[in-house]
Amino acid sequence: MLRWHRALLGDKILSGASRELLFSAHVPEDADGVYHYGYGWSVVPNYDGKKLVWHNGGGYFSRAELWRFPEDGTAFFVATHDPRVEPYKIADGLALILHGKTPEPVTP
Repeated sequence: MLRWHRALLGDKILSGASRELLFSAHVPEDADGVYHYGYGWSVVPNYDGKKLVWHNGGGYFSRAELWRFPEDGTAFFVATHDPRVEPYKIADGLALILHGKTPEPVTP
């Protein structure tokens, strides 16, 4: 995941124009206009003042979240096989910490 994140920061895989299209908000996903869908990525144009692009996935045994803040080059990946753990809540807490804020405790 780290290699893919780094590849998406540069121009080897996609041009700057293609990355801009990929990570732009194209279709609203909620009534409040906070969440959008890009080309294969969910996009939050203003997550604490920064653009967040993310994707999640999972199956019967696992769930995961990949969150990227492309403007400053940060990213993290959270995965679990424990059904009591919500990767989204952990990812949100990590993002708040990265932005100098204190998250609410996460309990299973």
